[in-house]
Amino acid sequence: MSRISATLFAAGAALLAMMLAAVAFGAVQAAPARDPDIRGLRLGVALDDVRARFDGAIAEWKQDWRPEAAKDPLLRRTVRLTLADRANVEIRFASAINGGRAFLVMYEQTFRDGQGPAWQDLKARIEAKYGSPDKVIFREGSTAFRSTYELPSRATGPLGAFLKPYFDFDAATGRVRTFRLVLHDAALGVAD
Repeated sequence: MSRISATLFAAGAALLAMMLAAVAFGAVQAAPARDPDIRGLRLGVALDDVRARFDGAIAEWKQDWRPEAAKDPLLRRTVRLTLADRANVEIRFASAINGGRAFLVMYEQTFRDGQGPAWQDLKARIEAKYGSPDKVIFREGSTAFRSTYELPSRATGPLGAFLKPYFDFDAATGRVRTFRLVLHDAALGVAD
């Protein structure tokens, strides 16, 4: 081993030892494991499980493929649902070659005539369910709130997926007009 290689090896070993000691003694805390759901749907859900999950609550079911194409192993499927409470859900599935599981779940609820929750209450409910976000985009005086939860990807590991809550609200009343949640394994979507 050359002198430079030995020095780099020793430096790397020392850095690794410091990182392990920091984790062991609480100086650095590991991120909590997250597997969030949107109305019971998680990344990786199978198509058959979607219909079962909303048993009786589906007002409209639209799929973007013809029945004769369903056996195609390269087909990526998209299902759009309108639920009985007028919420819209879109789920995109990877091809059968990559397991045919959901890599994107989008949820949207629109409130009319000031019937939405107060934005502070919705923000508190989001954080109660999902914890503290990794990033928040909100400016004083703004009427839109966005946050991001970084998640592990089923395709690449520690990062590559995310949960993004978004809502906008009426400035005068503070009532939410539109609420969206996007749960996306972007790395799996690209890899497929």
